[in-house]
Amino acid sequence: MKNCYLIIIIGLFCQIATAQNIEWEYIVDAPVRNIPADYWFDESGNGYFNIRKQNPIHKNQFDQSLYLLQLDKEGKFKGSTFVNNCTSSALLLPFGEDQLLSSGYNCDSDTSKNVVDSRVFDYVGNVLAKGRGFKGNYFASIQTDKGYTFLSKPTKNFSYTYISMGHIDHDFNIQHDTISLQQVEREGLGIVNAYVTPMLMEDNSWVVPMNYGEVSGSKIAVDHGTVFGIKDAKLQWSYPDTLSAYKLKYISAHKDKVALYMRKSRNYDPRLIVLMDQEGNELHHFYFRPGFSARDLLLTEEHIILLSTHKMVYYDHQGNFVSEFDFNDKNYSRPGNMKVDHEGNIYFVATKYGQSAIVKIGFKTPSIEKPNEENLAIADSIVELSESISAVHFDKVSEETLSVSVFPNPASVYINFVLKENQTFKGPFIIQIFDASGKPMHEDTFEGNSYELFLDKFISGTYIYRIIDTSDARTEFVSGSFIKMGT
Repeated sequence: MKNCYLIIIIGLFCQIATAQNIEWEYIVDAPVRNIPADYWFDESGNGYFNIRKQNPIHKNQFDQSLYLLQLDKEGKFKGSTFVNNCTSSALLLPFGEDQLLSSGYNCDSDTSKNVVDSRVFDYVGNVLAKGRGFKGNYFASIQTDKGYTFLSKPTKNFSYTYISMGHIDHDFNIQHDTISLQQVEREGLGIVNAYVTPMLMEDNSWVVPMNYGEVSGSKIAVDHGTVFGIKDAKLQWSYPDTLSAYKLKYISAHKDKVALYMRKSRNYDPRLIVLMDQEGNELHHFYFRPGFSARDLLLTEEHIILLSTHKMVYYDHQGNFVSEFDFNDKNYSRPGNMKVDHEGNIYFVATKYGQSAIVKIGFKTPSIEKPNEENLAIADSIVELSESISAVHFDKVSEETLSVSVFPNPASVYINFVLKENQTFKGPFIIQIFDASGKPMHEDTFEGNSYELFLDKFISGTYIYRIIDTSDARTEFVSGSFIKMGT
């Protein structure tokens, strides 16, 4: 059992270093429709932000123009690209070195032609080339060395049974492949785009977010989220049904991993975050009650970050709370669309006093200090405690049968213990809480897969929990630690 509790001991030596700060914000000094619809960074750290800006020719039009704001890595104005006389909104996207692409829209002055084409622009807005267009209702796209790869749905209808995967090269040659979703259809359920941008992984596979729901006439009641893996124009995998009754809200990818943010319709239900690899295998998932309404999710090398109206909350990949950054006094509204640049800096966009705000956040990784003699003494007592508890209560142990999510952690008012779904245990269960010295603090019995404990009688500190399955005279248990913070 020593190995089990050495994991707990590490938590005693961690000191959270909250070093987030707003490095800069840029306020767009012009009437805008909303926050930037899409943006990216080059290797030098310069940012390029698509903004729905007011058309200077037709003052009552916001959507019918292409506008790209350019900022340097310090948040200073670097330039802009503006293309007018377009009959619908569109995005300017990177297309090779010093070129921009837009497709699927008529940007001719003679709007009666209703031409659907692709156009390459320079960063001033001059047209460099024209060619075949692909439909403008694509919902994911990424620049490659050989051109531009995109995913699109065939119509703007709410439900559909296939998606298109395409590629446009620098000579405007367009290749389309159709991916049927027939093999993932389910009786009585419709499948729809989750309106979340798909992610392209390191192995060139797309992770495509979808939602299921019961169909009633022309409407669908979405209550089940899932994701599909598509590679080489073929459906490779779909995530299993463990996400049933959780809608997919946000998705973020980093290198060979992807994070999903799930929630139920009821606000008081726990949220669910799933971490997967690019082959559709679940690496970890955890439940939690955030205490706020999340507006975006970002996966980085070390963290899973949630953005709300007033704060950013950092978890590690195992679901442990790391730190949070509160910007409640900055008067941002509708923050969202987080991204990370090549150096690991984090950005989000919002509105501020009716104008678009672009915000850069700085963050330093929390440090782990070396243990001192006092910490080592506590560690030894925890190891001794684990051995004595095992000897008194159990003939055998199994930590493969039971698995639990603990949230929030650290906690101040209450803490939840949610047993992950597994058909091998039935309960009832015994939950035991000990302080760092091994003193018993709480014991109770519960049924079902969850237990909520209010912490008003607990002082600040680190505590050990143990949950035991008592069904059929079984001896399986799961153990771990949590931190009680001051209120």
